[in-house]
Amino acid sequence: MTVANAAGLSLTSGEVYRLTIQNADATLYELVDVTAISSNTLTIERGKEGTKAQEWASGSTVLCGLTAAQLAQIGDISTALTAIIGA
Repeated sequence: MTVANAAGLSLTSGEVYRLTIQNADATLYELVDVTAISSNTLTIERGKEGTKAQEWASGSTVLCGLTAAQLAQIGDISTALTAIIGA
């Protein structure tokens, strides 16, 4: 099920989305996990990947992109597959 919410996001219920919140000049940031529970409910787990939960001003930017931990995980998977197939 896809969840539409007040933020204008269209999220699949039960999926976890890793998002980055940052200030206007990108000098501060926080990684969060957002999960859609229902059409009116999102859960947010703050301070992921060693970042600190902090206050965010109106107008802060929210991004959805690859993080350092996700890139490392892709590298680990690639290395494991290379070992398995011997390429």
